[in-house]
Amino acid sequence: MNSSTTPPKENFYSHLARFFVENKQLSLLLTLASFAFGFLAFLETPKQYNPEITLPAFRVVTEYPGATADEVERQVTNEVENKLAEIPGVDEMSSASFSGGKSVVTVIFEIGTDLDASKTEVIQKIQANLHLAPMGVRAPLIQQVDPENVPVMTIAISSEDTSEEGLRMFAYDLKEELKTVPGVTNIEVKGGRTRALSVWLDPERMTAAGLSAADVIRTIEANNIRINGGALEGAVEDIPVEVDGNLTTKEDLARLVVGGTPLAPVAIEDVGRVCDRRYLDILGDRLSFFCKDTGGKYYLSHRRGRAEVGGTQRGECRSRRGDARDHAQ
Repeated sequence: MNSSTTPPKENFYSHLARFFVENKQLSLLLTLASFAFGFLAFLETPKQYNPEITLPAFRVVTEYPGATADEVERQVTNEVENKLAEIPGVDEMSSASFSGGKSVVTVIFEIGTDLDASKTEVIQKIQANLHLAPMGVRAPLIQQVDPENVPVMTIAISSEDTSEEGLRMFAYDLKEELKTVPGVTNIEVKGGRTRALSVWLDPERMTAAGLSAADVIRTIEANNIRINGGALEGAVEDIPVEVDGNLTTKEDLARLVVGGTPLAPVAIEDVGRVCDRRYLDILGDRLSFFCKDTGGKYYLSHRRGRAEVGGTQRGECRSRRGDARDHAQ
């Protein structure tokens, strides 16, 4: 009995494989063409080390002078976060509340969101709710955060012979030199100790002189200035003329006249006392102290043309954080 087997029927893939096996030259040519096309595509594809990705991010900084961290979080930070969460396209939010009265809320939108539109919405949302802020809260500062501006190098400076204040001054001199390096966009100095003049005002003597803390603040701000008087034209070069009226010593500030009459002037030393102190600058935040004597004193912090006043309760001593950028103002 004879039996025969029927060969399986070839499908499309079998025909395609047979075609390339029987035409080896064409297979080699197509393989080389594929490699050439891929290599050319790789060369022509746009490439960038840091691709320009639209990622809108903003930082809302609000100051609430004299408030504790809990008060800042409850009355400022939480309210700002709730309002910003109502904006469409918000992807992530983070916040920090500092003792002394500072709230920082960072809001990040979804990738691809229009930058100008998101910025406008943040500004409008904040301005539309300013009337809800507690008394004493300053207008929020809205800063745009560029995700490409990340630190690429950190330089630590130390010395066994130089004071912390001297190291900080040296750091600023180094900052000016590093600005000349090509490609450097931003340099920040953090740490060290910074100098400040503090004024303690006596309420009884202030009342007797008919003065208020606001009068002292205005007088300090009006007299702690630097005036540019132009320049004197010379044959070779112009000589700039400046009037430096900054109050830099304890004695100058104590003798500053804040009221009274021409025949009986009243200076700061007549209604309080002046202290010359150094404050530790931690991670960009100014850390200062205002403590109570017996008798209910007011504390006045003066830094480079900027004055702040605060009152404390009897026997109380607490710390306060402020913006370290005050030194540049």
